[in-house]
Amino acid sequence: MRRITYDDLKQWHACGMDNGEPYSREVLDRRLGTGWSLLLVEVLSLDWVPAEDRIWVATHPDVLTEEQMTAWLGVVVTRAEWAHALGCGVPTVEQWATRWLSGEDRTAAWAAAWAAEEAGWEREQQVRDLLGVLMSDRGAR
Repeated sequence: MRRITYDDLKQWHACGMDNGEPYSREVLDRRLGTGWSLLLVEVLSLDWVPAEDRIWVATHPDVLTEEQMTAWLGVVVTRAEWAHALGCGVPTVEQWATRWLSGEDRTAAWAAAWAAEEAGWEREQQVRDLLGVLMSDRGAR
């Protein structure tokens, strides 16, 4: 599994990297140790980092394999559909959710975008979902 470093964050143009900001080199080195290098599961476990920032790291190219990304999106979308789309009262959305759950329509891009618009608890759940995928057989690669 790929390791995440300060140089990765800098290359990806992360916000909050100026002196004294939450992701500056001095702050991260103080919290994580000088010259830190973290596995994605370690990044996802940093509770002091907002969930949206942990997801931001996970969704960069070459961080997740295609299989891991597909498995994670499947978990997120299925949970969001069960929790929100099936009983939302909008017939076209409910029909689409039924087709997704049956495997007939897997247009993940729309579903993932819709799920990402949910409240902050949704992002926290997405982090937990990704940790579950990475710790399972599907994410062991």
